[in-house]
Amino acid sequence: FVTGYVKFGCTLGKKIMGLRVLNLQENGYISFSMAFMRISVWLFLEAAPILFSVTGSNRETKLLEFSLNDFFDLVAGIWFLLNFAAVFLNDKRRALHDYMAGSVVVKLSMAEREHISTREPGDLLDPVPE
Repeated sequence: FVTGYVKFGCTLGKKIMGLRVLNLQENGYISFSMAFMRISVWLFLEAAPILFSVTGSNRETKLLEFSLNDFFDLVAGIWFLLNFAAVFLNDKRRALHDYMAGSVVVKLSMAEREHISTREPGDLLDPVPE
């Protein structure tokens, strides 16, 4: 995911949909650190339960009848709802992970897609020639 965002500005699904993840100024793809920040919450919510189950830390450890996996499921559910709400509460439809990373997802026209495909990693995006 991180490499796709940095090198191409998208993952395979976003590329098919004509979407790109850009920096907040919308003049370039996001950096490695921004891409990592963008996926860090998802990574944590997916990896933490696996780590706890591998290390045996979740073995019948219950707090108020919740196991650690239940706790992470609850946090993931709350994060999903907050993300969903955030998308509808701002003009650029940015989710919480976009705020954390300083990124924005944009839909490109066909001309912009062709123009952007010639870009080298690290280049700023020039305006589309008319």
